[in-house]
Amino acid sequence: MRTITTTILILICIGNTLGQNNEKLAKKITKKMCDCIGFIDKYENLNAKLDSCYDLALNDIIMNATPKEIQIIGNTEEFNEVKNRIGKLIKVDCDAVKNVIIQEVQSSINESSYPTNFTTKELKEAKRNLDSYDGKIIAFDGKIVEVKSLGENKPYLKVELENGETVWIGSMVNSQFDKVGNSIRFLGYFLLVKKGEIEFNNSGFHILAFAEIDLKTKKLAIMPGSESQIKEWGQGKIPNTK
Repeated sequence: MRTITTTILILICIGNTLGQNNEKLAKKITKKMCDCIGFIDKYENLNAKLDSCYDLALNDIIMNATPKEIQIIGNTEEFNEVKNRIGKLIKVDCDAVKNVIIQEVQSSINESSYPTNFTTKELKEAKRNLDSYDGKIIAFDGKIVEVKSLGENKPYLKVELENGETVWIGSMVNSQFDKVGNSIRFLGYFLLVKKGEIEFNNSGFHILAFAEIDLKTKKLAIMPGSESQIKEWGQGKIPNTK
């Protein structure tokens, strides 16, 4: 997001104390941005709208900032962290932004959209040689049989494949689909896990999912920032890891 108003330059000089409420401030700015955005009709208009609403939201925050908020805004490192969080939050918490992104991604849908490349056959191969699959992007269908958590908004899912084999999935999507009994098509990274790193997963690997399709409703949910990969998936290709 672009540099704004001289007021920010003045505030950068105020205090060097590190702020402790980055998430709270990020959510506060995001909420004001979302209220400003309203309706967006085209994806190509998104960045300009985000820029203008960011300027307005931040200026409003500055005019009514608490001492702690001023400390955060005045510290370059802390405020960069806030801006990074806003970039993610706005795509999750603001329906107008989320909807226009999903529309753009789904514009590439055709008969071969959202293919899979991982079944129990590939799972057996992966278990025989975990290193050969480390870092690969895979897509597959599975039924959620257990939901655990690795922290706030970080569901960890035990998913059953077609023959009863199970895998663990860390969802980065923050969707409403992650419930026991739901059948989902997942897209994510196959990654190795050190023994003991996650107490209830002793398999040596898990999948970090950045897209999910509810197979009942056909609705798509994605991780913020993965739009280009999901568009490629919608065009019938498994995204490249590069």
